[in-house]
Amino acid sequence: MVAVLDPEPGSTELAESRRILAAGAGAVPTGADGRAVMARLTAVAAALGGSAGATRVVTDAGWAEHDRQIGTTGVVVNPELYLAFGISGAAQHVGGLGRPRHVISVNTDPSCPMTALADLGIVADAPAVLAELEHRLGLPGGDHDR
Repeated sequence: MVAVLDPEPGSTELAESRRILAAGAGAVPTGADGRAVMARLTAVAAALGGSAGATRVVTDAGWAEHDRQIGTTGVVVNPELYLAFGISGAAQHVGGLGRPRHVISVNTDPSCPMTALADLGIVADAPAVLAELEHRLGLPGGDHDR
């Protein structure tokens, strides 16, 4: 054996991921390319040593593969950090969250169930926060919404 390599964070199975950045419908602006948004989210997740996940709305729209779906009809996750972009927190999705150590919600609705569940609720536009993270991490495309 020459070396044992850890898997790429972006392709790690969600059930094994220590950090997950997940997208809901609120992460994709009206008329935007949902697959492009998920690619951006995946790049940010990888830069942070994490994996990208999604809600059923996102996978049903074809913006992410079904193996990225978190929830009762997807995978159950137990990450150290769960960052929810534009996820309202429907019971079917929250049912897939085991016991994450820290939850951060980015949503324009301060009263949504995901924000109530979160350790930190950021009341802001999810696509704008994603663009800011891209910018601060020095990723290509980090100036989308500037």
